[in-house]
Amino acid sequence: MDTVKITFTEDRIVQDEHVGTEQETKFVAGKTYPLEATSADRWIKRGVAVLAVGKDKVPPPKLPDGDGEGNGDGAGQGGEPIVVDIPADWDKLHHATKRKLAREISGEDPADLAAAEAVIAAEVARRAAEI
Repeated sequence: MDTVKITFTEDRIVQDEHVGTEQETKFVAGKTYPLEATSADRWIKRGVAVLAVGKDKVPPPKLPDGDGEGNGDGAGQGGEPIVVDIPADWDKLHHATKRKLAREISGEDPADLAAAEAVIAAEVARRAAEI
């Protein structure tokens, strides 16, 4: 299974048989954790975590390059960033379409569907945070 590093934006406790005991799993806001891609995707979709970026973490997505320089800076003709359109119902798209959308966002092929969904969810969360 692929591992994805995510940073939690809220404190969370896994609601399982260990809740309230010394074995409970707790995620602290601001801390980064390596999780299985499907688990990471669930936390991101709940809006309580984002893909981690920075040293020793998942690299920031490479933006689509439209200026012919091939440097992945996201600049199109005239230096304007290329914005990838993400439909509001992206989670209902066909799996191949999700993978293509993730590739357009990150500039790289996602390892699997869960990784693609994690990339898309993180970009949606990033855009929402800018508003």
